[in-house]
Amino acid sequence: MDRLADMLKQINARLALLTLSQRVAIALCAALIATSLLWLLQWSTAPVMAPVFDSEYPTDQVAEAEEALKSAGVAFEVRGARLFVRAEDRYNATRILYEQDAAPADSRLTLEDLILTSSPFKPESDKVFERKVAWQNELGRIIGSSPLVEKANVMLNPTTQRRIGHKTDVPTASVFVTLRGAAELNQQMVHGIAATVSRSVSGLEIHNVDVVNAATMKSHRVPAPDEADAAGFLEEIRKHEDYLQKKVEQVLTYIPGSIVNVSVALDNSRSMTLKQVYDKPQVKLEDSKSEESGTASAPAEPGVNTNLGMGLSGAGEGESNRSEDSKTEFFNPNLTEKTTIEQIAPARRRVTAAVMVPRSWLVRVFKRANPDVADPTDDQLADTRTVQLASIEASVAKVILAESDAVGNDVSVDVYPDLDDQGRPFAASMLAAAERTPTDTAISMARDYGGQIGLTALALVSLLMMMRVVKKTTHLVGAAAAGTAEEDDDEDADGHAVLRVGGGPVGKAARTGGFLQGQELTETDLRYTELSQQVSELVDGDPQAAAELVSAWIKEE
Repeated sequence: MDRLADMLKQINARLALLTLSQRVAIALCAALIATSLLWLLQWSTAPVMAPVFDSEYPTDQVAEAEEALKSAGVAFEVRGARLFVRAEDRYNATRILYEQDAAPADSRLTLEDLILTSSPFKPESDKVFERKVAWQNELGRIIGSSPLVEKANVMLNPTTQRRIGHKTDVPTASVFVTLRGAAELNQQMVHGIAATVSRSVSGLEIHNVDVVNAATMKSHRVPAPDEADAAGFLEEIRKHEDYLQKKVEQVLTYIPGSIVNVSVALDNSRSMTLKQVYDKPQVKLEDSKSEESGTASAPAEPGVNTNLGMGLSGAGEGESNRSEDSKTEFFNPNLTEKTTIEQIAPARRRVTAAVMVPRSWLVRVFKRANPDVADPTDDQLADTRTVQLASIEASVAKVILAESDAVGNDVSVDVYPDLDDQGRPFAASMLAAAERTPTDTAISMARDYGGQIGLTALALVSLLMMMRVVKKTTHLVGAAAAGTAEEDDDEDADGHAVLRVGGGPVGKAARTGGFLQGQELTETDLRYTELSQQVSELVDGDPQAAAELVSAWIKEE
């Protein structure tokens, strides 16, 4: 603080010697320098932004592209309908947008604009070949911007040729990928690489792009539409299992060391069920018809009878017939309810979950209620185990949407011993905890704030150097300037004239003795002294004449 105070005093002392116009000019220059430094500082810290695609995004696709870049941690700006990223992140952003299917439909033209064309005076065949090679290099750089890819080479065959009586030649492509370290080429990476290449070549289908792992020379490709269902069925099962397993793990976060495994059985068939409910039909018309017919019996009483032949029993009994016919007609019934159930493949047919909790957790729960028991046995833990496992089973059943009558079959909860004979945790638990601990905090901070730290260090070094320069100046400037400002007369207290020089010291006075030494001189001594001075001046001007004069004096003496 003392050095800073001295420096401020020196600055004030020097400014006090200047006129008002000079002070204003210096203030304006200082303000200009400070403004320039601030602008330069802001400009140096602001990254250079470049457009990801030269074409504009449709309004409904901008949000999807923003979400894709945010999830990947890529800094970007939205200017109108275009996305801007850092120049060094352009290839990485292009790859991410292709992987997430968030690239504009006309991005192929953007890749063409990135390729430097040659001289227009070259033959068309040469320009086509150079354009193809440049295009391949551009795609290779885009794919190689992935942190998992060390190098990528792209080979394109963009020609389409139709033949009479033969199969049409379609565009194809091959990508040779060299991965970093122990990275593996999974199906998601294959789909992203194939999508990047296929959308850059007109007419190139995504299933006609082969992605080759350069280390194993194993070829991968996206299944064709007729093969996609069978090839993606297992991947779809994994997605469902991972999704449900994460949800179950979130529910069991209060149990450290819990192990969760979820299995899903999918139904890949599609079906539609139509259910219709009609009202009770109403009678429209009723028609009933009845017919009856019969004959009377002959008399068989004593008396006069005709002279005709007759049976001994007399005449037979009478006969009768009866028939009924009814008809009922109803109105058309009213449709009261219609339900259409469509099952979209793939649908979950059954979900099962297996949960393992550590015994040490049950011990801690038991000790909260029974702090006096140091080492509980299995019999003592039986009640706590039953209650806790039933609670876990009910929570997991709600997550996987298990049927109430099938909870016992679909959800399994058990306890595993997580302590060895000496009561120490297994290495697996320690490794799991270590994996959840971030180890790259210092590296990430240096990467994120390295520029700001360097700029701050540069400013501190500049300030220290300026203070060293100020320290080397004399400390008498302030006192001399202050004395000049305070004393206005040109004489000291004894009346002697005082010569004042502004602007600081002009030299350093030598120390003189405390007493003056006096000598007695005669006339001859003074004469020889004057002659010596004259001879010295003569020697400087004419040495030859001085030598002759001295010789003449010697001869006379």
